[in-house]
Amino acid sequence: MSAATVDNSRDFKVITLIGVSHFLSHVYHLSLPALFPLIHRAEGISYIDLGVLTSVFFLTSGLGQTPAGFLVDKIGARPSLFAGMALLAGSTTLFALTNNYTIMLILSFLGGLGNSVFHPADFSLLNGSVSKARIGRGFGIHGFGGFLGYATTPFCAFALGSLIGWQTTLLIVGVLGLCVLAIMFGA
Repeated sequence: MSAATVDNSRDFKVITLIGVSHFLSHVYHLSLPALFPLIHRAEGISYIDLGVLTSVFFLTSGLGQTPAGFLVDKIGARPSLFAGMALLAGSTTLFALTNNYTIMLILSFLGGLGNSVFHPADFSLLNGSVSKARIGRGFGIHGFGGFLGYATTPFCAFALGSLIGWQTTLLIVGVLGLCVLAIMFGA
């Protein structure tokens, strides 16, 4: 196998896995808000309290970006991304198993913490692992993955939640991320 073929294969693998992980990150951003009407109806949690859950997630994620960048520089992008994906997918999976608001707040915080590593880790992995000839493509697919997550999640999560319930929907979304993490770990 030639060096060019190895580079092509490696670039394809890295770009695909980063694009998929960024897609899932954005799916996690909107899965809970898309299910607000169902959670409100089933659990009686007010829309204000549901909004607080999302605010905790996004505040933690936003404030965690810079420390996550330092973490990526210190321990590396790959372990940081794996830890972030495990925390984000794991907290979503556990969110599906509770209707206790205090636990939901804690899980929203942990999910935001996990989400905070995606951009620093993704950009570091793309810059350090993808050949110069394909780096633009890599960043483009990374961005596309995120926007595809934003575009599909509100409708899909609400439709699925209407059919099988909000908790089962979050369980599926959480386990999907854990499956992708296992694939990434093996790659």
